[in-house]
Amino acid sequence: MNNGWIEKLAIQELFARYAHAVDNLEVEPWVQCFTPDGVFQVGTRAMRGEAALRGYAEVHVKAIRCRHMMSNFLYEVHGNE
Repeated sequence: MNNGWIEKLAIQELFARYAHAVDNLEVEPWVQCFTPDGVFQVGTRAMRGEAALRGYAEVHVKAIRCRHMMSNFLYEVHGNE
């Protein structure tokens, strides 16, 4: 058994794609990291769906512009969860 390692690596790769896309100021590749009904939450604010995600990314690449350092992943994979 792989004990979820393949899934965990896939999740880490998705996090990396997310960070690289937004850090490289690429809106569409960032939006594509989410499902069409995906949610990105910052504090209590949640952006739901492609239009809201795209709007957030467009503001981020123009105004926020920070670099992401993704590390210390800790999670469990249980089937599709």
